Amino acid sequence: FWAIFTHPILDCFTNYGTQIWQPFADTRIAWTTVSIVDPLYTVPFGICLIALSWFSKASVWRRVLVWTGIIWSCGYLGYTVWHKRRMNAIFEQHLADNQIPYRRYMTGPSIFNNIVWYGVAEGDTAYYYGMYGFNDTEETVRPFSVLKKRHDLLAELPQDDRALHFLRWFSDGYYNVTPWNGDTLTVNDLRFGLMGDTLQNDNYVFRFLLYRNGQGEWDVKGKPGGEDAPQAARASFQTLWNRING
Repeated sequence: FWAIFTHPILDCFTNYGTQIWQPFADTRIAWTTVSIVDPLYTVPFGICLIALSWFSKASVWRRVLVWTGIIWSCGYLGYTVWHKRRMNAIFEQHLADNQIPYRRYMTGPSIFNNIVWYGVAEGDTAYYYGMYGFNDTEETVRPFSVLKKRHDLLAELPQDDRALHFLRWFSDGYYNVTPWNGDTLTVNDLRFGLMGDTLQNDNYVFRFLLYRNGQGEWDVKGKPGGEDAPQAARASFQTLWNRING
């Protein structure tokens, strides 16, 4: 019972979030304090689980290991919430110092860790994207990128189009658009940031192709990586690892 009951709550802490109010509403709750994959959160659970298998049900060590996992889980999530509050303050200060007007913003941890965070602020015609690492020598957001919205490229789609509705819902409105091939468009989900700390070689984490299918209707699918995708991913992860270390 507790595993089933608490898992959706855990999902609320991630970038993805979860539709916790289903079947009454499809609103996705996402507090975005912990990465969808964070070894520091999950590996201790695995260690405790393996250790538990070596003790009988009557052993006091089973109870000790269970409570160790619970305390670690709650403590680590509390640690991520503290990081979230600090990142929000740093990002807000950076936007104010650079006199950048914005409608709203979001922050979240990069993949596999809770040390390097990113922020995305929405302006009228562009998004402002920057990263901060808690091991950085200076308390400032760097590098800082300006990503053009290009939402005008979607003008010919009906506002109630199913594919467009899905993309807006999935990205929570944090997306930009780039032309790709003919009338096909690339829609980049900015809630998950970039692979690495700068925009190079179209290295968005989540990209979608918006295209006309055989029936002439607009459809959407994930955009595959190019031939150099493995090399680009390795380079991005190396950059991220260097940033984690400060």
